[in-house]
Amino acid sequence: VAGSPLLVIAARTDLTWLEARAPVKLDEPKAATHTFTFTYKQAGPHVLLTLYKPKGAPLVQMPSYLTVKGPRKPDTPPGGSQFTWRGPKGLKARLVGDAVFDTCKPGRLGVSFKRKGKALKLEPLTPDGDRVAYLLVSPGARDVQIIPPSADTRLKGLPEGTGALLTTHLPGSFALLAVARVKGAPVIARFDIVVGGDAQPGGCSPASEPRNAAAAPKVVPPPAAAPAPKAPPAEGSTSP
Repeated sequence: VAGSPLLVIAARTDLTWLEARAPVKLDEPKAATHTFTFTYKQAGPHVLLTLYKPKGAPLVQMPSYLTVKGPRKPDTPPGGSQFTWRGPKGLKARLVGDAVFDTCKPGRLGVSFKRKGKALKLEPLTPDGDRVAYLLVSPGARDVQIIPPSADTRLKGLPEGTGALLTTHLPGSFALLAVARVKGAPVIARFDIVVGGDAQPGGCSPASEPRNAAAAPKVVPPPAAAPAPKAPPAEGSTSP
């Protein structure tokens, strides 16, 4: 998943807070487990999305729903687009391509990473040489669409190895994650985009689907009768 054996996204359902982890290798490969630590900064409803791809099988998404206790602020209405991300130690990323997105119309994506103004060399995430993977987190953090890079001619002029085409049949405010690797370490930049237009319940027509569209992921539903959620611990283990 985006060059990692396991990817986990923790997010408040209004997407005002979101963090993602994409380890290069698991803590315990034989047991297929890895320990992640998240510090939740806001009270309220959250989703913990675990993504992994069994060998020879479709992508699996496992959502866990939880409530973080504490003084709760009202849900924040969706904001506008945010195409710039600032990380630690002078790290900066900028989303380039199209500035406006509409349902079922392919939108051009590209990203540039810099540290203190100097362009960073991105390492391949996959054997195919993909240098960036995009993850589109839906409104409500219900699921994730993975958008791999593409060699489509419509992407000419975007940073090398980062061009992709985004197509979604749903309008709304989305979080867009750009996953890259620099000097062996994963870097995940978070952007916000707004998709306009009308919802297309039947999905987009084949003519509007980009050539790099990934197969629909398998989403594992939560138990039918789950007990009331408790405040999450400071750390825990996730196993695919």
